[in-house]
Amino acid sequence: MVVVVLKKMNPCVNWLRSLLLAGGLVCLALPAQAGKPNDMTEAELAMLPAYCRDTMGFAGYGDASTNTSPRANHWIALMGKNFWNMHHYCWAQVNRMRAMRSGVRLEVRKGMLESVVGDYVYSIDKAPKDFILAPEILTRLGEVYVMLGRIEMADKVFSQARERKLDYWPAYSRWAEHLMVSGRRAEAKALVKSGLEYSPTAKVLQEQYRILGGKLSEIVPKPMPTQNSDDSSDEEGKAKESSEGDKAASETPAGDTPGISEKGM
Repeated sequence: MVVVVLKKMNPCVNWLRSLLLAGGLVCLALPAQAGKPNDMTEAELAMLPAYCRDTMGFAGYGDASTNTSPRANHWIALMGKNFWNMHHYCWAQVNRMRAMRSGVRLEVRKGMLESVVGDYVYSIDKAPKDFILAPEILTRLGEVYVMLGRIEMADKVFSQARERKLDYWPAYSRWAEHLMVSGRRAEAKALVKSGLEYSPTAKVLQEQYRILGGKLSEIVPKPMPTQNSDDSSDEEGKAKESSEGDKAASETPAGDTPGISEKGM
């Protein structure tokens, strides 16, 4: 029986259909193509941040002008109008979970992760530089670049995540994990120490520093720059709570979720 998985219509669909009719081609995904996952389950939705159900295309809701979610204004108050682009991030989270399931063939997984990259990049490109969830999205993007072996790109986006928010500890710990596995322990130790200077209570960084031979007594906390300590800090905390700690995704795709919950994608 021929199984066809086409995530959305695109210019090659008619060509694919003709091949299917002629020779029974099996198409397992269109790699590097961003799009809404098919047939999302309640279990998958339950693992997403709370705001995902209110974004465009989830739970039957539309955009800002048509069939708008009654909770949309709540999320817009927390994260601004870029909320209307966050369905791409939510799509990416679901596709990432699916890609990392056991039994997924390597070539299919790679194509699905390339699609995830597309949605992460879209979410960042559409957001203002000071978007409060940008460090989280950039860190997720870095994680997937590591999975794909695109190490230079991973290094770049992890660095961008740290620049956006100096005390966002996952941007330090995730890259440090790669450095440790790659035998670059001195670099990893320096990076973890830098993260602890801005986030001294981050338990993951503390443990990494211990493993790397460091002593917490060596850490001298640094104050956050004034420009990062404005009136938006309360809003950022609320948005992080809803995005990262409220209902994040499974442990399998990406590890711990920063700050609020140790669960996440």
